[in-house]
Amino acid sequence: MEPPTITCPENQDVSTAAGTNSALVIWASLSVQDNSGLGPNVACDHTSGSTFTMGTTIVECIATDAARNSNRCQFKVNVLDMEPPTITCPENQDVSTAAGTNSALVIWASLSVQDNSGLGPNVACDHTSGSTFTMGTTIVECVATDAAQNSNSCQFSVNVAGKLYLP
Repeated sequence: MEPPTITCPENQDVSTAAGTNSALVIWASLSVQDNSGLGPNVACDHTSGSTFTMGTTIVECIATDAARNSNRCQFKVNVLDMEPPTITCPENQDVSTAAGTNSALVIWASLSVQDNSGLGPNVACDHTSGSTFTMGTTIVECVATDAAQNSNSCQFSVNVAGKLYLP
């Protein structure tokens, strides 16, 4: 009437596979024994070598012996997003001022931003499209940050040249 003993592996912390929101997870064998000397039947609700999505999944395993005594154990699989989002800035912007002014309104194409989580990352630029820039070169930096606080940045320049004004 004694149940088998079962010991699960340690909790598993793994990073997502590149460009995906999941990971293939392989864990060590479970330790299982029974006082009958026969190997008990073992079943887990997930199998080693399965794909797990980002987040925490509890894996439960049950060992059952020939007398139908059972025991269970659990461990966690934590799939972590360690991959920064990708961000691509527009090309450098070369614009001219209107005659007689020293600034120009500059509008640029949208940034290209993606994250392996499938969720849109937060994007912040130190200047916004549609702003007025004075003559000279200004470096615009944009940063994309995902929900796991991974970030990536890109830069481009805004070059504003004056137009020659002839009366």
